This record gives sequence, structure tokens and C-alpha cells, in this order.
Amino acid sequence: MNSGMLVIDLKKYSLPGHIQKARRNIRELLKAVDLIVELVDSRIPYTGRAFEEEALFLNKPRIIALSKSDLADEKALRTWLKFYEENEDVPFICVNFKDVDSVKRFKSFIFRILKNVRTRFKDKKMMVVGIPNVGKSSMINALVGKKIAKIGNEPGITRGIQWVSVGKGLKLLDTPGILYKKVDHPVIHKKLCLVGSIKSFDDLDEVLEFGFQILKDRYEKLLIEYLRIEKTEISDIQYQNFFEKLAKKRKFLKKGGFLDLERAKFSFLKDLIDGKIGRIIYELPEDVIV
Repeated sequence: MNSGMLVIDLKKYSLPGHIQKARRNIRELLKAVDLIVELVDSRIPYTGRAFEEEALFLNKPRIIALSKSDLADEKALRTWLKFYEENEDVPFICVNFKDVDSVKRFKSFIFRILKNVRTRFKDKKMMVVGIPNVGKSSMINALVGKKIAKIGNEPGITRGIQWVSVGKGLKLLDTPGILYKKVDHPVIHKKLCLVGSIKSFDDLDEVLEFGFQILKDRYEKLLIEYLRIEKTEISDIQYQNFFEKLAKKRKFLKKGGFLDLERAKFSFLKDLIDGKIGRIIYELPEDVIV
């Protein structure tokens, strides 16, 4: 990495038992694969990386696929690709598993990488890893061309381990997602909540205010379109009155005609997770300097 870049030290956070077990499973499974595909949500190209697992991956060829690229700010995503090209030796590619052409390019990219990978198996084998809700099941289904893995927008919905044939002498192993060590760092936690990798309960307001402020600072036009207001009105919109405005626009009302602000908050969070507000990236290379 660039010597001028300081990164968040994840090692100081403890590791829950279920993640320790997942790591042990992955360590065993790595013995059976020739290539690792690390899926990273394009909206958090740095936070979504499995940096704590680098030691596990050192002896295996690996590619990094920035998934859900259709939900990410294109200009900012190009900035990240340039950054990683200059600072990483691992091949990168952006992919949208809903787009046929994007999947074809991704598949060709994999086979191009595999040409230089030796195997002791009859078929070459690869493994997909990543945080929950990053698109591991979508990747399998897209590559295979039919529904194999269960898909859902809930963290950790993929269960168990399975081999699937991708064709041309290639098999893919799916494994449950890797999470950060307890996700105790507040900024990491908020970003993972905003892409649906983990759920937010006690700190919902902190998470939403973080997301709102990124929209206000960097994506003001999207915020204007989302609220369906005039450009001249946006200066008056702050986090404190944002949900009142949203609840009025969507007619979110409780008994007695009172605004249902809680419903507005969960609606906003879902729209952020699903990418319905527009193409957003929650971090730039300069943001990860701490």
C-alpha cells in the first residue's frame, strides 16, 4: 500500500466465536481451491475488503471483484480502481451480476486469470469470499446461468458449503461471508449498515445521520430528487427535519395524523441499502486516512 496511507487497525478488536469458526473453515477449504474471488461492495471499496484475512490468502491466487457496480458512483469508482491499480498487485474488476454483458466480461476475466494457475485437480476450483449481502449467491447464480444458491437481502442468508460447476472445467465453492472483528470501529460499523451487511439497532440514528451527511455533502442533487424539492429548499434540510419532510412526502402517518418518523427512518435506510436513491460511494481513498 501507499506508504503515506494509514489504515484502521482491525487487529485490536476481538473476534467472536462464530467468525473464528468461519475462519477455520475457510482455512481448510483453501486447501481445495486454486483461485480466490473476493467480492467487495462497490459502495465501500475499502471498508468492504477482508483485510484481516490477508494472511489466509497469501499463498493463493486471488482476484477482487467490486460487486453491485450499478449502485456505485461511477466517477468515484474509477478513482478507486486507479488507486488500487497503483497500490495493489491483486487483479481488480467491477461487476454487476444483474447485467448479462457484465457477467460475461467477469467470466472471461476469471478464465484469463486461471490460464496461469496450476491445479492438482481434474477441474480448476475457486472460492468466493466476502462480507454478508455482498452478492456471493448472485455471483454463483449468474456464473452458472440458473438459480443454485438462495438469494436474499439479509446478512448471512447463504448457508453451508456447496460446489457448483461454472463450465469449461471450473468449479466454484460458496462459503458464508466474512465479517470484520466484531465491527466495533464506529465508521466501519456505519458503512456496513448502509450497504446491508449488518443490521443497525441501538445506533440507527447515528448510522442514518452518517448516510444523510454523505448525501448532503457529496450527492446533493440525489437528495433533492429523492425528496422531490426545489434546489433552493435544500439548504434548509438538515438531519433534524429531514425525516419530517420525508414522512410528509410519503404520507407516513400514525393514528391521530401524527407523522410516523420511525417508518420514514427505516424507509430511508432500505432505500440506501437497495440503491434506490441513486449511485453512491460512501468513501473515497482520502477518507480512509486516519
